[in-house]
This record gives sequence, structure tokens and C-alpha cells, in this order.
Amino acid sequence: MYCCLSAPHGGLRSAALLAPALLRALHAAARRGTTQIRHPRDPDAVSAVNLELVTLTEDLAVITWYTGVTGSDDGFGHLLPAVTEGEVVYGTHPARLNRTACEGRRTAHHYVELTDLEPGQTYYYQARSRGSAATPTPLHLVKGNAVGTSLHGFGSRGGPYSFTTPQPPPGRHLRTIALCNDLHLGETTAGLVAGVPLMRGVSQRLGLAPYPEIMGRALVDEARRRGADHLLAAGDISAGGAPRDLAEARQILDGFGTHGQDYFVVRGNHDRPRRPSSGHEPFGDSFLDEFPGGDGPARVLRTRSRRAADRRTGHLREEGKRQ
Repeated sequence: MYCCLSAPHGGLRSAALLAPALLRALHAAARRGTTQIRHPRDPDAVSAVNLELVTLTEDLAVITWYTGVTGSDDGFGHLLPAVTEGEVVYGTHPARLNRTACEGRRTAHHYVELTDLEPGQTYYYQARSRGSAATPTPLHLVKGNAVGTSLHGFGSRGGPYSFTTPQPPPGRHLRTIALCNDLHLGETTAGLVAGVPLMRGVSQRLGLAPYPEIMGRALVDEARRRGADHLLAAGDISAGGAPRDLAEARQILDGFGTHGQDYFVVRGNHDRPRRPSSGHEPFGDSFLDEFPGGDGPARVLRTRSRRAADRRTGHLREEGKRQ
């Protein structure tokens, strides 16, 4: 199944923005007639790249980056993965990065959470792996930057970069909503792009569960662990609307609670109804069989109070008097 390339939101998500470099690499590979993996002379040299600030709330920030073997090439213009440690040093002054957040394991795909931040405070940070400071993901198609809320640190090799935490919305906390989308149950290869025949994609190893199932169960577990009151699955629940895939999605999401009460599902373009292949075959809609009401208006929660949604945190807060 071909993937959906969506534009990044707010300049913080930029996975799809690597397309120009990717297409250049594919063009070069096509001219060579094949894709060739290039191994470096020094396999211990590490480059930390693709630094991003992927989540920012009033008291938390999530930093990610990738470590690859310097001078390597996987045949598509990307570094071969280098498994190593990762840490983020940060503070409220660029010359005093006196706080540290580390990962609990060695990996090539680094994920670090900065917790207990103060609302409305500017922080400076630098991500490091094996002594190498991580550099930002380049943006080609949109303005902005992937690593912060200001341009502090740009032009340097690894920062420090900067972000300012937002102020919480007014009112008291009512409930927390977890949002997910593009589960793609039934998909077996990720990273396929229409019109790019050399894109080989990524598949799960033989004998292991398909990655949409693993990731789907993981998101339900994390939403529950973080105390979400409701879960909204916003489209493309399946890879192509197959009954088996939608039944598996229902089984996974039921792990969060009751459909229509604890979690809600909206149809995506991949969750299309089955078209009859002959005049004698009945029309079927497996999506509505599993998730009745998923085609209706997007009225997820009803309260008698006026409310404001903080799109950064998913928290609903009461404003003013109750009606």
C-alpha cells in the first residue's frame, strides 16, 4: 500500500520534507542502474542528524534525532544506522546547559523527553550522541525550522537551539484526549511512494507480527498509561478497507475501552467500502460494520460548558460560566 505524504504542521514535523534529497538519490541510483550500499573507512565515526522538536507543551518537550555511520550510504542517500547512546543537555541560558535527559537504551533512532518544564519559559538545548552534536532536519518545502520556536543556534554545528513553552489555556482541566491516525492495519510495507518505482520500502522481519499491529497496540497502551480519558482515531484505520484488517483494528482499539464512549473512530480515504466485482455480489462496508457512526458528524465529546481545545496538549479546559 502506498503511503500518504502529508505536509508538516507548524514546521515541527518534516519527514515528508526529505523528498527532494530522496528523489535526487533515486535519480542518481537510476543512472547507475542499481542501488549500492557504500560502507565508510571508519565504521566508528558517527553523525547525529535529523534533529527535531516533535512535541511541545507547557511542561514537556520531545526531542528526536538519528545517528548514522559517517560517510556511509544505504543506496538511497541516507546514512547507515549507528546504534549508540543519546542525551540532551538543556537550561534557561545558552551558556548554562545544566540539566541532562538521557535515554534508557542504545539506538540509532533517538527519543528524549524533557519533563517538568515551566510554562512560558525559554529553554536552550543541545542533543548529543557519542560526542557529536545533532544537526536539524533541513526544510525544503516550507518556512520555519524543525528544532525550535526561534532561529537561535542556526548557522552553528549543533546549536544550542531554543524553544519557548506555551502558557496553558485558561480554566480548569476537564479531560485529556489522545489523537492518532493512519494506523493502516493490513499494510506490510512502509515507505512506498506512488510514481517512484525504485522505492523499496521497509517490511517487518519474517515471523514477527506486522508493524501496524505492533504500533497500534503500543499506542493504546501508551494512551492508557498517560491517563487519556478518550482516544480519537482520525482516519485511515486500515490499508484498504478489508474486513479482516478492520476487525483487527476494532480488536486493538477495544483495548482502550468501549467504542462510541471511550474511543471514537472516523473514516479515512483508505477505509473505502468494498465495490462489487460482479452484479451478483452485494455492496459491503466493513468500516461501518466495525465502527458504526464513523461517517457521521465529527461530534466527539459533548459538555454543557463552553470549552477550548489546546491543540498542543489535547487538554480540554473550561472557560467562563457553565451554560
